[in-house]
Amino acid sequence: MRRRAFRTAQPDIVQVGGLREAKKCESAGVGIAPHNPLGPIAGIAAPRFALSTPTHVIWEEMVGAVPEYDDVVQWPIERTPGCWALPEKPGLEVNEAEIVCHPCKQEVLHIRNAVLPEGAIVDW
Repeated sequence: MRRRAFRTAQPDIVQVGGLREAKKCESAGVGIAPHNPLGPIAGIAAPRFALSTPTHVIWEEMVGAVPEYDDVVQWPIERTPGCWALPEKPGLEVNEAEIVCHPCKQEVLHIRNAVLPEGAIVDW
Protein backbone atom coordinates (compact mmCIF):
# COMPACT_ATOMS: atom_id res chain seq x y z
CA MET A 1 0.00 0.00 0.00
CA ARG A 2 2.83 2.41 0.80
CA ARG A 3 4.17 2.03 -2.72
CA ARG A 4 0.70 2.33 -4.26
CA ALA A 5 1.34 -0.82 -6.25
CA PHE A 6 -2.40 -1.29 -6.75
CA ARG A 7 -5.46 0.93 -7.01
CA THR A 8 -8.13 -1.24 -5.43
CA ALA A 9 -7.93 -3.66 -2.50
CA GLN A 10 -10.48 -6.44 -2.05
CA PRO A 11 -10.29 -7.45 1.63
CA ASP A 12 -12.65 -9.98 3.18
CA ILE A 13 -14.05 -7.88 6.04
CA VAL A 14 -14.50 -10.94 8.24
CA GLN A 15 -11.15 -12.57 7.47
CA VAL A 16 -8.98 -9.46 7.88
CA GLY A 17 -10.30 -8.91 11.39
CA GLY A 18 -13.36 -6.75 10.96
CA LEU A 19 -14.41 -3.31 9.81
CA ARG A 20 -11.55 -1.40 11.43
CA GLU A 21 -8.87 -3.60 9.84
CA ALA A 22 -10.50 -3.43 6.43
CA LYS A 23 -10.49 0.37 6.65
CA LYS A 24 -6.69 0.51 6.78
CA CYS A 25 -6.69 0.75 2.97
CA GLU A 26 -8.69 3.96 3.27
CA SER A 27 -5.88 5.80 5.04
CA ALA A 28 -3.53 4.88 2.18
CA GLY A 29 -5.98 6.32 -0.35
CA VAL A 30 -6.54 2.94 -1.96
CA GLY A 31 -9.99 2.10 -3.34
CA ILE A 32 -11.76 -0.65 -1.46
CA ALA A 33 -14.08 -3.27 -2.97
CA PRO A 34 -14.86 -5.72 -0.14
CA HIS A 35 -14.89 -9.38 -1.13
CA ASN A 36 -17.79 -11.24 0.45
CA PRO A 37 -17.90 -15.00 0.11
CA LEU A 38 -18.94 -15.48 3.72
CA GLY A 39 -22.71 -15.24 3.90
CA PRO A 40 -25.40 -13.19 5.58
CA ILE A 41 -23.56 -11.47 8.44
CA ALA A 42 -20.70 -10.35 6.21
CA GLY A 43 -23.39 -9.40 3.71
CA ILE A 44 -25.04 -6.86 5.98
CA ALA A 45 -21.65 -5.57 7.16
CA ALA A 46 -20.56 -4.69 3.61
CA PRO A 47 -23.07 -1.87 2.94
CA ARG A 48 -22.39 -0.38 6.38
CA PHE A 49 -18.70 -0.46 5.55
CA ALA A 50 -19.38 1.17 2.19
CA LEU A 51 -21.33 4.04 3.73
CA SER A 52 -18.56 4.82 6.19
CA THR A 53 -15.60 4.52 3.79
CA PRO A 54 -14.98 7.37 1.34
CA THR A 55 -12.63 5.26 -0.82
CA HIS A 56 -15.22 2.49 -1.20
CA VAL A 57 -15.68 1.44 -4.84
CA ILE A 58 -18.22 -1.42 -4.87
CA TRP A 59 -19.21 -4.35 -2.69
CA GLU A 60 -19.91 -7.94 -3.54
CA GLU A 61 -23.20 -9.31 -2.27
CA MET A 62 -24.16 -12.93 -1.87
CA VAL A 63 -27.89 -12.73 -1.10
CA GLY A 64 -29.37 -16.17 -1.54
CA ALA A 65 -26.00 -17.96 -1.31
CA VAL A 66 -27.47 -20.13 1.44
CA PRO A 67 -31.17 -20.95 1.86
CA GLU A 68 -31.33 -19.46 5.37
CA TYR A 69 -29.79 -16.12 4.31
CA ASP A 70 -32.89 -14.00 4.98
CA ASP A 71 -33.70 -15.91 8.17
CA VAL A 72 -30.29 -15.20 9.72
CA VAL A 73 -30.17 -11.45 9.14
CA GLN A 74 -32.80 -8.84 9.81
CA TRP A 75 -32.59 -6.59 6.79
CA PRO A 76 -32.83 -2.91 7.67
CA ILE A 77 -32.15 -2.24 3.98
CA GLU A 78 -34.71 -2.23 1.20
CA ARG A 79 -33.35 -4.40 -1.61
CA THR A 80 -34.39 -4.38 -5.23
CA PRO A 81 -32.48 -6.03 -8.09
CA GLY A 82 -29.45 -3.88 -8.88
CA CYS A 83 -30.15 -1.31 -6.16
CA TRP A 84 -30.15 -1.24 -2.38
CA ALA A 85 -31.57 1.70 -0.46
CA LEU A 86 -29.48 3.33 2.24
CA PRO A 87 -30.10 1.69 5.62
CA GLU A 88 -32.31 3.72 7.91
CA LYS A 89 -31.38 1.95 11.15
CA PRO A 90 -27.89 1.62 12.67
CA GLY A 91 -26.13 -1.63 13.42
CA LEU A 92 -26.10 -5.18 12.15
CA GLU A 93 -29.23 -7.05 13.14
CA VAL A 94 -28.96 -10.83 13.29
CA ASN A 95 -31.36 -13.51 14.44
CA GLU A 96 -29.21 -15.39 16.97
CA ALA A 97 -31.80 -18.14 17.46
CA GLU A 98 -31.67 -18.84 13.73
CA ILE A 99 -27.87 -18.79 13.65
CA VAL A 100 -27.76 -21.59 16.23
CA CYS A 101 -29.84 -23.72 13.84
CA HIS A 102 -27.12 -23.45 11.17
CA PRO A 103 -23.73 -24.25 12.75
CA CYS A 104 -20.64 -23.56 10.68
CA LYS A 105 -19.27 -26.58 8.86
CA GLN A 106 -15.71 -26.76 7.55
CA GLU A 107 -15.68 -26.65 3.78
CA VAL A 108 -13.94 -29.43 1.93
CA LEU A 109 -10.46 -28.14 1.15
CA HIS A 110 -9.37 -28.72 -2.41
CA ILE A 111 -5.88 -30.14 -2.03
CA ARG A 112 -4.80 -30.06 -5.67
CA ASN A 113 -2.87 -26.84 -6.32
CA ALA A 114 -3.65 -25.67 -2.79
CA VAL A 115 -0.07 -25.09 -1.65
CA LEU A 116 1.81 -22.20 -3.22
CA PRO A 117 5.60 -22.40 -3.82
CA GLU A 118 6.28 -20.28 -0.72
CA GLY A 119 4.25 -22.73 1.40
CA ALA A 120 1.03 -20.72 1.78
CA ILE A 121 -2.10 -22.87 1.78
CA VAL A 122 -4.91 -21.59 -0.41
CA ASP A 123 -8.27 -23.01 -1.39
CA TRP A 124 -9.35 -20.78 -4.25
